[in-house]
Amino acid sequence: VKHLVRGIDHVTQAVNWVSMTALFVIMGLTIAGIIARLLGMPISGITNLSESLLVVAIYLSIAYTQQKKQHVAVEFLLGSLSPRKRRALEIVNLIIPLVICSVVVTTSWDYAVHSWEIREKMDGAPFYPIYPPKIAVAVGVSLLEIQLFADLFREIFLKHINHRTGQ
Repeated sequence: VKHLVRGIDHVTQAVNWVSMTALFVIMGLTIAGIIARLLGMPISGITNLSESLLVVAIYLSIAYTQQKKQHVAVEFLLGSLSPRKRRALEIVNLIIPLVICSVVVTTSWDYAVHSWEIREKMDGAPFYPIYPPKIAVAVGVSLLEIQLFADLFREIFLKHINHRTGQ
């Protein structure tokens, strides 16, 4: 089971690379758009494409942010708790997002599949499809839920085992 948790960590890191690549593509598109405009040859649709890529960049990185524990936390409150109470609170802080994330995962996949089925497109020219960013949202929150499960498992079982064995 430890290998499964590590595998989830590796998948999360790989997907984060896709997210970072999307950010670099956005930067490249922005620079190309500026240069093209300065040369009097504006490129149609760069803003729409950048918006779609921004959704990809954000949602494909949230599981990695969870994995690295870089979400906002109230440290001064946690620091005043005993280790046992802090651990209990950390477990609760994983269970609550898991419940909420389950609803978001279900809903986002419903929207993504529907958008795919009707081949939904943005208004304006050129008509970029909307379903890829919607699929990225569904994949991103699904990966977040999987990462939350891995973190919960790690918090409950692996830290308990490591604590008993002195590791």
